Amino acid sequence: MRKAILALFVTMFFVLAFDRLPVSAANIVENKTEADITWTFYDNGLLDLRQAYNKNTGKTLTFGKYKSRVKSVVIQPGVEKIPYDTFTGYTNLKSVRMSDSVHEIGDFSGCTSLKSITFPDSVNKMGNFTGCTSLKSVTLSKSLLKIGNFTNCKSLTSITIPLSAHKIGDFSGCSSLTGITIPNSVEKMGNFTGCTSLKKVTMSNSIVKMGDFSGCTSLTSINIPLSVHEVGSFSGCTSLKTISIPLSVSKITDFSGCTRLKNVTLPNALCDEIIADGSIFNKFIDTPWLNNRYDSDTIIQGMRKTDPTYGIVRNKGTTIKDAATGYKYLVISDKSSSPTVSFKAASSKASAITIPDSFRISGITYKVTEVNAKALKNNKKVKTVKLGKNISKIRSEAFYGCTNLTEIKMDAKLTEIESFALYGCTSLTELTLPSKTSKLGEKFAGNCKKMKTLTVKSTAMTKQTLSDNAFSKTGVTVKVKVPSGKVSSYTSLFRKKGLSKKVKVQATGK
Repeated sequence: MRKAILALFVTMFFVLAFDRLPVSAANIVENKTEADITWTFYDNGLLDLRQAYNKNTGKTLTFGKYKSRVKSVVIQPGVEKIPYDTFTGYTNLKSVRMSDSVHEIGDFSGCTSLKSITFPDSVNKMGNFTGCTSLKSVTLSKSLLKIGNFTNCKSLTSITIPLSAHKIGDFSGCSSLTGITIPNSVEKMGNFTGCTSLKKVTMSNSIVKMGDFSGCTSLTSINIPLSVHEVGSFSGCTSLKTISIPLSVSKITDFSGCTRLKNVTLPNALCDEIIADGSIFNKFIDTPWLNNRYDSDTIIQGMRKTDPTYGIVRNKGTTIKDAATGYKYLVISDKSSSPTVSFKAASSKASAITIPDSFRISGITYKVTEVNAKALKNNKKVKTVKLGKNISKIRSEAFYGCTNLTEIKMDAKLTEIESFALYGCTSLTELTLPSKTSKLGEKFAGNCKKMKTLTVKSTAMTKQTLSDNAFSKTGVTVKVKVPSGKVSSYTSLFRKKGLSKKVKVQATGK
């Protein structure tokens, strides 16, 4: 009996002492046992998780107080389950290593620094990775039945779905994903909307209802298996040239805006149905296939059965909402030959905003030429903004008080930035004004407290094009860079327009 106990003790000692994943030496910040886990957080950002043999059940894991400091996680042998939302929002987490004792692990959504992760084959249940924008490489367990969501994993280029999977989650917004193979074991799938690099999709022969692929602008073709009864949206798939809908399909959603779609094969019954109810126009509007099938008057009349404004330019002053992006626009010119709008507002939850060159609604294409006054005033969510190539003017207070805005990219056609347009953008560190931007309003970039560099590319700024206080409140620590040959004249001009004498004006490149 004593020998058996001794042998068990020795076995446990060697398991505990030697069957552990290695961790780098560092000073312990805190060590604690909670629930089934003993966790140790080190001052180098490492969080080490071990099985607790003296279980302290009924308590939750409290290492979340170190969330912003955790850089790596090691899950040691013996740990079987990590609760669902344990690692959500660990924005500085870069690496995760887990032993093959783990069966279930929860969410890693919002881990924006995580670049890769490997699941051992012991894992049969996983959470989501939504918004892991740096994630490039994922190795999934061969035991997983359900694949979580990878929505907006913008750096993910490829992923292999295991043959064990019956359901896969959402991959919308994975703009670097180039291909996906969905094995025949998969019966349910999520969406792939906005996967702009996706070129190749191999579908499961068990799928009944396909997800949406709208906005997959690189997708040229897709094979729809005979198992499918319902086809999701392919709207805006501008590279899609041909589509063949099998006889099993009884419902299709949307192929509008597939501007290269010339060849469409539909089951006779389905084709007769969508012709009879008039939905053929909505489902295939702005495709060569529909244009070849019907003349323009027939298409307009067909579309006006569901959209009375189709083909009609909205009146000046009308607000239009783009359903795809949630952006709102204001009509500033209602000329039928060249209607234009200003960008008026975005979703209150959007952190990255790309203002398009133009947008199309009800058969009319509107150029986006301005950012409207107060468009994003006091928006605390937006972090990055990219202006379309047709934007020529940023109106007053457009980005006023956007305290989390870190980057704004302006296109070469921008000529004017009005008063207080960027005032109080306290996270903005750099600003580059394009070569045609010569008109600046009062305190256009005032009170941008973290601004380090202001680059001016225009050579056409004069006392007439700059408001009297254009450079007031710009700060004293900013470096102003101007074209070579304009240092002297611009130094004098900018000083007269409010630039502090403590600010040095220097040539670009220095």
